[in-house]
Amino acid sequence: MPTVDFQQVIASPISAYDEGLRFFMGEGILNEMLRRVTKDLENHRIDYSVIGAVALNQHGYRRFTEDIRLLLTKEGLEKFKRISR
Repeated sequence: MPTVDFQQVIASPISAYDEGLRFFMGEGILNEMLRRVTKDLENHRIDYSVIGAVALNQHGYRRFTEDIRLLLTKEGLEKFKRISR
C-alpha cells in the first residue's frame, strides 16, 4: 500500500470530504491505521479501549475526525512504548 500523507489529504476540502466518507464506511486512512495499531496491541496482549470520534462512529454518531484516541492502562502504555521502539 502506498504511503499517504494524511495532512496533505485533509489540506484539500474535497480530499478531506472524500476521506471523511471513507471513514464513515469503515475504510480510508484512519480505519486502516486503527486496524494496524489494534492488531499490534492484541498480538502483544495489551488491553485498550477506542475512545473519541472513532468510538462514536462505531455507535452510529457520525463525527469527522483526524485522530485516533486509545485508552491504555499505565502498564499497557509502558509495554506499548517498549515494543514501539
